Amino acid sequence: MCSAVTVERVTIDDKIDGMSTKNAGKNTETVTVTVRMDKDLKDRASAVIDYYGLDVASVTRAFFTAIVRTQSIPLDLGPAKDHSHYPDFPTVDWEPNEETIAAFREAEELAKDPNRKGYTSASELIAAILAEDDDEDVSGDGA
Repeated sequence: MCSAVTVERVTIDDKIDGMSTKNAGKNTETVTVTVRMDKDLKDRASAVIDYYGLDVASVTRAFFTAIVRTQSIPLDLGPAKDHSHYPDFPTVDWEPNEETIAAFREAEELAKDPNRKGYTSASELIAAILAEDDDEDVSGDGA
């Protein structure tokens, strides 16, 4: 189930140019940003935000400021960090399932196979695929 989360008082600095944030907070216009998300996601994120003594609006402003400062989307999409020294820290358990583990093992074995053809670029791989398609068409195996 999705719920709307309204984050109020997100400040947009119309004087920010490039990666400079030195004028943040000056000559600003306040806007409201509404985000739709799963309620469970919002609740779990809020628990982490609360743990750090922050609120959703402050974290959103910090995120937008980091986007402007770095000119990128500053996200770490890796697995959760170890927070074992914080027993009450809300964490996400990420363990690969059996199918994923099997795929990892298969990839490792394929990488070790000296008879397996490897490619040094995507262009080289695509050329090999196209050559295989041409070979199949000539031999009568193609469509």
